[in-house]
Amino acid sequence: CGACDEDKKRLFIETEGYRLVWSEEFNSSGSVDRSRWKSVHSHGNGFGNHELQFYTDRETNAWISDGTLKIRAKREYFGGRQYTSAKLETHDA
Repeated sequence: CGACDEDKKRLFIETEGYRLVWSEEFNSSGSVDRSRWKSVHSHGNGFGNHELQFYTDRETNAWISDGTLKIRAKREYFGGRQYTSAKLETHDA
């Protein structure tokens, strides 16, 4: 693996035959672009993993600023859970 090459002398990332099919540059600020990103809700059930957070579509949990996507977990009581966070998926390109 390229990341395992400590001296970086053998590092080679093959790109031939691949093409970019989707990208996001985060050139805005504020809410996540809902036409590109889908908020995934667990409805408080933790997707069966006993997760302690409630995934929301609120800007307080996911937003764009300074050219990056931010996702914040917060300690707050919401929907029967003690924490909130965001879980996002890309829409098909």
